[in-house]
Amino acid sequence: MVIDALERYSSALAALGSQAPARLLPADRSELIRATLREHGIQPRDDLVDFFAWSGGTGPDGPPFFLDVRIVSISAALEIRRELLAIAREAALDDEEASSDDFFDSAWVPLGPSDPQLVVDTGPGPTSGNVLAVWWDQPPVTEADSIEAFVERRRAQLVDGEVRLAGDSLVRHPLRLAVRPVTVIRIGVGREDLIPSALERIDKAAAAAEADPDAEVAIVHNALGDIPGNDRLELHQRDLVVEALVAAGVDRNRLTAQTTELADHQQTTHHLLGIFVR
Repeated sequence: MVIDALERYSSALAALGSQAPARLLPADRSELIRATLREHGIQPRDDLVDFFAWSGGTGPDGPPFFLDVRIVSISAALEIRRELLAIAREAALDDEEASSDDFFDSAWVPLGPSDPQLVVDTGPGPTSGNVLAVWWDQPPVTEADSIEAFVERRRAQLVDGEVRLAGDSLVRHPLRLAVRPVTVIRIGVGREDLIPSALERIDKAAAAAEADPDAEVAIVHNALGDIPGNDRLELHQRDLVVEALVAAGVDRNRLTAQTTELADHQQTTHHLLGIFVR
């Protein structure tokens, strides 16, 4: 149950000394939330209703409840959805072959403000009920197969020490990347600043590899490809990231690389580069 998972997470957060559980605002009643979702053409899934009926968040100035998303009231979440749908409609006007759902699906309901945007898919498709991480320039990624699983995973991060309390903030412990069997570090960079924006993540990958020789650390790197010959640029970027990892202390023999070419609606070629530290 979502409510039970939220209660367990809240208890774990309070045990760390966070004031967020004590400052949660009251939420709307389940019946009102269900009716509000229907008014917006959204399937009122029980788990989604329970999530927003549990609390109204901690307010814009309150302490964070989760590391990666600020929970809010259902009205605030739907306002975020309205703004994102408006942006999606504008984007679709520039592409005759795309609809607004290709950019932000109307069946997605934001959990709150976040980057990437975390949403619950209320549609009937294969990701129905999943919590998705949504970017504008690439397909969504499933964060968890349910809201309950999403909350439980974040509770495990607190218990394991992967996420800790620093003052009133929640931060990810820099040396805890190897706690999980597989750690994915996402790097999004432009052509003009490949290495400067990636160095911090590369250092974390190297630290994780050093901390646990058996750990597998995956670096996912998005490279824009809107110029001729980008396949060679992508290979060059791959080599730069590999050399930076080696310079940071990772054994070259533990590195392999894979690339997959994608395309978006602007006819811009994207490449997805995975570098795995084994």
